[in-house]
Amino acid sequence: MNLMSLKITYLGKFNTEEHTIEKDVRDELIKMGHKVSSIDDKDFDPKQVIELANKSDLFLFRTGGVVTDNVGDFHITLNRLQYILQEIKTKKVFWFFDKVIGLGNNWMFNVEPLIDVGFLNDETFLRRHHTDKLYPLHLGVFSGGVYNGNYNKDFAYDVAFNGPVYGTRKVFIDVMRETFGNNFGVFNIQDDKQFADLCASAKIIVSPRFPYDDWFWSERFYKTIGHGGFLVFPRFEGLKDEGFEDGVNYVGYDVYGEMIEIIKWWLDSNNEKAKEGIEIIKKRGMEMVRFNHTYDKKLQFLLDTTFNRYKK
Repeated sequence: MNLMSLKITYLGKFNTEEHTIEKDVRDELIKMGHKVSSIDDKDFDPKQVIELANKSDLFLFRTGGVVTDNVGDFHITLNRLQYILQEIKTKKVFWFFDKVIGLGNNWMFNVEPLIDVGFLNDETFLRRHHTDKLYPLHLGVFSGGVYNGNYNKDFAYDVAFNGPVYGTRKVFIDVMRETFGNNFGVFNIQDDKQFADLCASAKIIVSPRFPYDDWFWSERFYKTIGHGGFLVFPRFEGLKDEGFEDGVNYVGYDVYGEMIEIIKWWLDSNNEKAKEGIEIIKKRGMEMVRFNHTYDKKLQFLLDTTFNRYKK
């Protein structure tokens, strides 16, 4: 089989105007030379998915359309996915981007026996529940989707946060507003070019800890650094395994009190070391992401592992 030109059926979040990781992955696969048939996982015919997948070399999915926010819909949609996987005879692979919590645990234990191999962004789950079918695979950036942004006065805050506000993040936002007042901006930008402008305009991009941990974080880490942003991010052990160093590619913190003091140090207008250091860290971080953490490299690992794991 030619791994440079595969037929792939991909079930994921496609029928939306918003950015999704699946769109980046699909575009990267196409850029790599593969033929991808994408199907939205909220509105699909199971028989059509089975037919298309059985004509492909690989069936790839994120959650397979399983609803994990209520028990009733979970069991119905899980049964549907189990039926689909039992009927598909080609390679079956998932790349699960999210934190494995709640009904996600049930999803993992029910789906794992029916697939050839699975990849998880949540490496913490794998460290607790090791199986020979599952591999850690953190996220990254689309190789054709990282940009050098332009200055935009609407984004020119001392400190900025980009992302949805929910759960304990609300407390984080309140603390940041109380500390930095009008110098703190909150955004939820999806467009990559516009986000690159935010990274070029805000002095510091900051991230709260929730819902991350030592071996789980979202694509925002890679996108912020890859677009040239100066990122203050939780100091996680897993980032070292990915090649990132605190004070070299990003600036880390352990607790919010430390984070506040770190931000103030880097914002001090009289701090010549900070002025010079910001540009050095931004450059090193951007190079690290663009050279080592693009989806073509992540997907090549996924494909090589999927098709070669049983070869001697």
